[in-house]
Amino acid sequence: MSIAISIMTISLLVALLVTPLVAKLAYRFDMLDRPDGHRKLHSKVTPLGGGMAVLIGYGAALGLIYYYCLTQPIEGFDTQSLFGLIAATLVVAVTGVIDDKWGIRGRQKLAGQALAAITAVAFGLQIQSIELFGVPIQLGVLAIPFTMGWLVVTTNALNLIDGVDGLATTLGIIYCMAFAVMAWLTGHLFDAFCGLALAGSLAGFAAFNLPPARIFLGDAGSMLIGFTLGILSIRSCLKGPTSFAMVGPCLVLAIPAFDVCMAVLRRKLTGRSIYATDRGHLHHVLQRLNYGPRRTVLFVGGLAVICSVAAIVSVFTQNEWLAAFVLLSILAGLVLSRTFGFHECKLLLTRISRVGGSLLTLRSSEPGDALPIVTQMNGRLEWERLWSALVEFSQVCGIQTIQFNVSSPSIGEEYHACWESPHKLSVEHRQWKTEIPLFADDINVGQLVLTGQALDGATFLWLSELLEGLKPFELQMRDLLEMDRVDEQDLAASTSIVRPKNQSASTV
Repeated sequence: MSIAISIMTISLLVALLVTPLVAKLAYRFDMLDRPDGHRKLHSKVTPLGGGMAVLIGYGAALGLIYYYCLTQPIEGFDTQSLFGLIAATLVVAVTGVIDDKWGIRGRQKLAGQALAAITAVAFGLQIQSIELFGVPIQLGVLAIPFTMGWLVVTTNALNLIDGVDGLATTLGIIYCMAFAVMAWLTGHLFDAFCGLALAGSLAGFAAFNLPPARIFLGDAGSMLIGFTLGILSIRSCLKGPTSFAMVGPCLVLAIPAFDVCMAVLRRKLTGRSIYATDRGHLHHVLQRLNYGPRRTVLFVGGLAVICSVAAIVSVFTQNEWLAAFVLLSILAGLVLSRTFGFHECKLLLTRISRVGGSLLTLRSSEPGDALPIVTQMNGRLEWERLWSALVEFSQVCGIQTIQFNVSSPSIGEEYHACWESPHKLSVEHRQWKTEIPLFADDINVGQLVLTGQALDGATFLWLSELLEGLKPFELQMRDLLEMDRVDEQDLAASTSIVRPKNQSASTV
């Protein structure tokens, strides 16, 4: 017990002392997070690099653990595991620092995370089998990809949920303590000590990161937490050398993992890249429900505590069905109450219904009416009227598909709609596609994506006429943004869209 207290105390005090110094260095080296009025809506310039303070505190505690383990035999400790943990953690931390300082693309960040996962695997971390409700499943050749995938998912889960002062830090403390207890219950004392070390360091950093934050974790910090939790979740729940009891860790990490799943669904089903940024995460949704930063941290942290306690009880009682019941209850509650995930699940069910219907429809069948997929995730503006006029224009002008994505955090609007003509392209290789960014003064409203079949004649001529026909749409969009509420008759009178001269009135 005394060594556990010493580990947490050392990491806490070191992080508490070095965080102000790291903040000063962040100002000196211009490692700062500046508000941009679009996605970053915090009120003032704030230093990044908090991850370095957490890493230093964590490293100091790991040094104490190493010294203690050399003098006392500890279950689960070996030099290779410790050095592998340190090496992999440094790789992911360096990736985060590079992103904090210079900014890198999503796929480059993903490559850095994969390199860190490879490093961990190279030092012996590997899940060769998983156990679900008492049933062992051998992974075979999938062992290494599964292990790497688990680490990358946990890394991004904490990275993506880091959007409110103190949220990722609070979740990190809760999860580290949970895995420390689970490791202790399963006899992995070394991993329990590692969990306490990171929890202590995060607690010291939290003094500067809770609302209102004086320094941010940055990607270095959030990825460090997520990656370390991924390793701890594996090692604390091993049954035997390489058999992973999966239900407990899944319950502990349920909230950030669900947030990642909904983000991927939201972006893919609305035609955007999974690397695209938006403000549709759980903490953003809570803020739109008038949850302040502290209340958001308390709400999400409360869910994390419930999940963690249930996971610990399930490990202690060896009852995985309890964990599964709590997991499904919490996620179903979030979706069915429309607090979070409702729109994404609705989009998924609609897409599944469409795909199922297409499998039952013969290619030679007569085309039916085209039903658009529409969802307004946030905001109060009446985009539906504008969208209806756009669909009418597309039907008249022979456009094959349209995607209308409004994603504008600065005005609190998010609306997604897509439509596909029931008349398929007659000549596949003559398909064209254009992506049109939508702006209103200095507001980045979103994007309009159109596809269709190229007409005979000069390409740029009929494309220019197509764009000319969309000018009224842009004007109506600007008018809509200038009004809180638009009179229905005035809007109806303004929705006539000019048809390009060379476009046929029939669809292809």
